[in-house]
Amino acid sequence: VDFTGTDSQLPGPTNITISGTIGLVFTVVGTRLFYEEYWNRGMMNPIEIIAPKGSLVNADWPAAVSMSALVGMNIMNLIHVCVSKMLVCSEKYYNDQNASWMSNYIGFQWGGANQYGQTMATLLFDALAGGQGAGATFDGVDTGAFTYTPEVIAGDLETYESVMPFLYLARRQAPDSGGPGKFRGGMGLELIHAVHNTRGIEIVGLGFGKKSSAGPGLFGGHQPGAAEMIIAQNTDSLQWFEKGRGIYDISDVKRLKGEIKDYPPMFAGVMGKSGTIIYSYMDGGAGYADPLDRNPRSVFKDVLEELTSMEYAKDVYGVIITPWVPGVVTDRKTKKALLIDERATEEQREKIKHERRLRSEMKKENFTENNNTNPWNMVMRIHEYLGIDEEKRIRCIKCGHDFCGADDNYKLHALKAEIPGSEIGKHYVQESDFVVYHEFYCPGCTTLLASDVLPAGEPPLWDIQVKV
Repeated sequence: VDFTGTDSQLPGPTNITISGTIGLVFTVVGTRLFYEEYWNRGMMNPIEIIAPKGSLVNADWPAAVSMSALVGMNIMNLIHVCVSKMLVCSEKYYNDQNASWMSNYIGFQWGGANQYGQTMATLLFDALAGGQGAGATFDGVDTGAFTYTPEVIAGDLETYESVMPFLYLARRQAPDSGGPGKFRGGMGLELIHAVHNTRGIEIVGLGFGKKSSAGPGLFGGHQPGAAEMIIAQNTDSLQWFEKGRGIYDISDVKRLKGEIKDYPPMFAGVMGKSGTIIYSYMDGGAGYADPLDRNPRSVFKDVLEELTSMEYAKDVYGVIITPWVPGVVTDRKTKKALLIDERATEEQREKIKHERRLRSEMKKENFTENNNTNPWNMVMRIHEYLGIDEEKRIRCIKCGHDFCGADDNYKLHALKAEIPGSEIGKHYVQESDFVVYHEFYCPGCTTLLASDVLPAGEPPLWDIQVKV
């Protein structure tokens, strides 16, 4: 595992020691390659770790490392995806691929007087119920585990309520938080806390991932949703409760009277008192392969279970779900009967593919007319949708399009579009001043081959390099 090229250690607290980096590699090796074995030190014997001294992943003393865990989640997911991109080449281990797990952590610490007047301070561990990444044949597990320590579980909310000045108004699987794909990532958490029965506390935000994407998806699978935290202060929430009204979701939070502010993942010094509301939206796992290849019935099931919104079903998956006659299948909120409109779904998916062509471009020097329609034999699979033929050419498995030689970057010969997250969905990174979504499509069938989150104008990442 070669970290050559990693940035130098930083003045802030996000550096990692070499022991931490070894731990990141060990966790990925254990979950991806040795999941049927008892984990032990011998698993690392065949692996060499190259981590330049003085870099972010091998910081020199006295570098600050108190926030290394947050950066480590992203580094571990990059290793995770790297291993999976090797497994896709193996027929035997093809099903062991796994897109990145939850990596945009968001939570809060607090300190002050609890409901009994005792002074205390601690961190809530709801985020340990993170979404897992999707695989080649399966959806990620919803709120299934925490990336670092897969065997831990989220804190018990009734225990929290018994010793801390909070009421849980909601702790549910967050709609649209898993990365879309042919197989979607597992959902993360959506939380609403009410500060309760205290003379006052201080709230400190702990996390990241509002202006950057979470861990990468695989082979056209999308990244999970961006993190979000909203705090409502000096509200009329107590009056809501007195009248028997509940605060169930973000729309209720935004209807409150008071000071409602969207906070960055890291903040300090926010005061809370009884009636203060804290809303958190955490990302899930990343998706696998093009969302337009997802079975419409799977999308329909997720809509009924409130894991995927009707908006995402239409705009991201291209699935049209419409009201039908009463007494069939009903939506839990509206109680209206629903049905997949198969014809409209087919038209919507073709529309999305057409839009992909309209917004994409390819440099003329990289364009070759694809006249190679002859039958071909795949000697190596390198991607869910790409393989190498006997002439050492990269071809599309779905349509046969001939991209380039096996020693070249297929992305240079694909259709490409740079898209702000706001054009894809409401839970993607909304501000394009930092990163945008670089999407690559097959020129032949317009299948989404990759979705990379990078600054605008960055050259294509050459992430699949093989020797045949």
